[in-house]
Amino acid sequence: MALLGDPATWPDEDECFIPSSYAINASLREWENTAAVTWAMSAPALTGPKEVEAALREEFRLREGEVTVTRVKLCLDGIPNHAWDADIVERIISRRCALETIDTNLLNPKETKTVDLWAWTANPSSIPKKI
Repeated sequence: MALLGDPATWPDEDECFIPSSYAINASLREWENTAAVTWAMSAPALTGPKEVEAALREEFRLREGEVTVTRVKLCLDGIPNHAWDADIVERIISRRCALETIDTNLLNPKETKTVDLWAWTANPSSIPKKI
């Protein structure tokens, strides 16, 4: 039986179209205001999944096991240079993850092979190999 996050269980491919429209920007603003990530909770940088789960359980009066989060490091490759923007990166991963932080300097990158980031997800196995 495959373990949670096992690469063999990842979907092979997913699609992500990123049009620029007022409705999508409004939706993104709404999502940003409701996402539960460490920066939104003003938590210390070293906050881990257990602390995030505890805060969510307390805030929404949930029981143990009703919420699960996993912190993942993603390295996105193949993103065109003109799309190296925090909003675009967030949209790329937002179907499966909540962005925590981007490690790569998007404005003046020293290396342009990958965009490295940290994100939160309920199930690492749901993150597709290709978008």
